[in-house]
Amino acid sequence: MYRLRRGALSPFDPRNPLLAYRSRPREDESLLSWMTRLARGNAVKLQCLATDVLGFSPQLLTHDLDRVPDEELLGRLVTRVGCTYEQACSTGMWAYQGLLWFEAPKLRGPVDWLMPMGRSPHDRRRICSYTTQMCCACLAGDPIPYFRRYWRLALAVVCPVHGTYLRDCCPWCHGPIEFHTTDFGCRLLPSVEPMMHCGKCGHDWCHEPWDELSAPESLVRFQRQLCQLLADGWSAELPGAGILSPAFFSGLKCLLQRLNQPGRCRRLREYFAWRDAELLFDPCEHALQRFECLRLGDRARLMGMAQDLLVSWPNQFGDIARASRVSSSYFTDYRHLMPYWLHAAIRTELFDQDYAPSQQERSAAKDYLLRHGGAGSADEVNGLLGVSSVSHKAAPRERWNPRGPKCSS
Repeated sequence: MYRLRRGALSPFDPRNPLLAYRSRPREDESLLSWMTRLARGNAVKLQCLATDVLGFSPQLLTHDLDRVPDEELLGRLVTRVGCTYEQACSTGMWAYQGLLWFEAPKLRGPVDWLMPMGRSPHDRRRICSYTTQMCCACLAGDPIPYFRRYWRLALAVVCPVHGTYLRDCCPWCHGPIEFHTTDFGCRLLPSVEPMMHCGKCGHDWCHEPWDELSAPESLVRFQRQLCQLLADGWSAELPGAGILSPAFFSGLKCLLQRLNQPGRCRRLREYFAWRDAELLFDPCEHALQRFECLRLGDRARLMGMAQDLLVSWPNQFGDIARASRVSSSYFTDYRHLMPYWLHAAIRTELFDQDYAPSQQERSAAKDYLLRHGGAGSADEVNGLLGVSSVSHKAAPRERWNPRGPKCSS
């Protein structure tokens, strides 16, 4: 996938010894974090590790290394470090295949739940460069600080260990977290640890107070359920996750995207703002903006709303949607597939249309009446099905979401 340097040694060449510092990947560590630690431990810059040691072109670091596996890169790291291929392969986002996605992430284009890397002047949906997040308490408590893969996911807004909000920027300069760029543009290696200091202003993240960032207990519990779901692949507590976890995450993404949209779905945010006595916020700047491109504060509020919708599923979801006057058509996505657990709840709770039996239902009802001594007339069939004998439709009923002003009698 990535171009090799001309004249680079083969990774199987006997002249290529093992690295002096051969730290194996930590638990849930990302590939870019692992390579940054290897470069720091061997007293070389990350660019030198990619070009002089591994033999790749300088453009290697311009790609999102955590997104799609590269067998050549992983093979050379395995040879130089001495770890197993399974350990190296567990550092990428592709390890979530079957847990978060049905298929592995694509090489290009937006990916659900994955925060995009860098800016794109041609894609309006990528308006930020906030690629990863961090928990200062986790970095301070690690014997060897490292960045987790879980922090690259847009659904991660709370640390499941400490119960505090994550950070998507440096608390001092408010710049994006780019731990791998600490030695970029430096003639000598920086004296600070890249995993603990901001590469832009040099602020120490590990000495940052984090007690005041405590998240609500309900959101912390929901975040821990998501972490357990990613580990086990199923959950009996979350709707639609009893068999396959990707089915639940697909439905959760649909709910979050509706909560993020303008228009009629804005009434859902108005409902939560009125209920919780908070100010109304509009996270989306345009209709095409994706949930993964939002800042941490907006994503945390939307995740809290989604958690409220999932409580006592689907009763509370239906009550909130009806109170906001958001019908089923605004939740249904006609361009993409929707998981059955979400589609069934929308159909049951929000489908506001009079019942009209099909021809197959009328035939089955007539056969039932004939088997039990009935005449099978149209009036008997209509009475059994509960529809009017004149229009063959259900009697007009009061709608919870009327299409127009009520007529005065």
